[in-house]
Amino acid sequence: MHDVYIDEKGPQEHIRVNSTDLQGKRKNDPSNRFKIGNDNMTDYVMAAIDIPNQNSDVLKSRFEELETNYLLHSENSGELKGAQVLKGKKFQYGIGSMPTRETRFYTSLIELLMSQDVKLCLVTQSKTASIITQRLHFWILEAAKREKVSYITLAYTLAKYATNEASGLVLQELQNSDKTVYQILSIIKADLRRFIREHKNVARMQLQNGAFSDVLKIIGKSQNIKTNDTAHSGEFEWGKVDYSLSLWLEERQLLGEDDSYRLFLDEGIRKDVFSSEHYSDIREDCNSKEIYGIRIADFMATIFGKMISKLALATLYNPEEPGNTVYLSEEWFFLNQEQLKLGHLLYQFSMDTGLQYSFNNDTFFDDAIALQAYLTYVNEFSDYEHLKQEGDGFEEFKIYQQMAQQRFALMATVPHYLGEDSEQAISAGLIKPF
Repeated sequence: MHDVYIDEKGPQEHIRVNSTDLQGKRKNDPSNRFKIGNDNMTDYVMAAIDIPNQNSDVLKSRFEELETNYLLHSENSGELKGAQVLKGKKFQYGIGSMPTRETRFYTSLIELLMSQDVKLCLVTQSKTASIITQRLHFWILEAAKREKVSYITLAYTLAKYATNEASGLVLQELQNSDKTVYQILSIIKADLRRFIREHKNVARMQLQNGAFSDVLKIIGKSQNIKTNDTAHSGEFEWGKVDYSLSLWLEERQLLGEDDSYRLFLDEGIRKDVFSSEHYSDIREDCNSKEIYGIRIADFMATIFGKMISKLALATLYNPEEPGNTVYLSEEWFFLNQEQLKLGHLLYQFSMDTGLQYSFNNDTFFDDAIALQAYLTYVNEFSDYEHLKQEGDGFEEFKIYQQMAQQRFALMATVPHYLGEDSEQAISAGLIKPF
């Protein structure tokens, strides 16, 4: 029997466009473009911690000892949270900003989890992408089918456009229930033409402009498609979260692992969004003060969630200088030996697991891939002095670029492998919903 504990960062049932004046603000900053909650996260991040029952007593005792030792030197005597450990400047440049005490706490925690055969599944989901992929859901499927292109590629390109580049008018109209799909596509078409025209001489954006041009062609040929799309958009898609977690559990079952699970959900996470077939019991509204596994999940969701958000903002290009690629600054690579060790452990625990589905991304995957690329790059260095001397944002970006290109190319092949109508394949559970 295994107990799976879940905590989340960035939860938000409804995503809305920010209607405030963007004058003087970065117009491509998602935190300015969308109402994304007090946590300022454009991505939802869920951490699922799987603890084998036979190791639970030892793990609980040693984990509580770690908490107690940290709190001995803390001003806060209450429950220890990841947000407290990584507060403010303690995580400004990710692990490169972590003080010694916080670095050692997380290092000891992950070493303890790995020694007790605890497994982690990370699920990320773009919150902002749903504004366009939900509003045009059935149109995307039908247009892709008609034009014989991948619906996933089309959805990704539209999500990237809406998240980073679409005008305020487009974003507002996507949530205007009085507009038809035809009218919305007309507005998108005009805005895409504007963007391509304004950036036609920007070498850095040639691939993106090419993808936007492909979308224009698809709209031109398929704008008249009648679909069942509703005016609803920006609703959080719990089905994708459940599907991702199920992939992780089913992959492990195929490898012959014990497939008997109980699921414990942090307060605020509803049990009805998870497939009951995987669990002998699902408990919601779990109090983290009483259940240590929820606290462990909180520490994991916090560090990975914060890193995803900070990496995304750190590499956001300047709209006034669109030709300049923004790389991670040197502070992200000025790690001491203990911070570098923590970077290795974060990579091993989340990504170097031997499993395909321990790190699950959304259709719009850019922010999640940024985390994967950074940890992969840091993991290549065994010595912190070497990293300080050789660590470079451009070299790290090349890893990100390669991963993103591979993922984009893979998206175009998925429906063809299945040989199914995409909508039917989604309904049958053969493909992850979008």
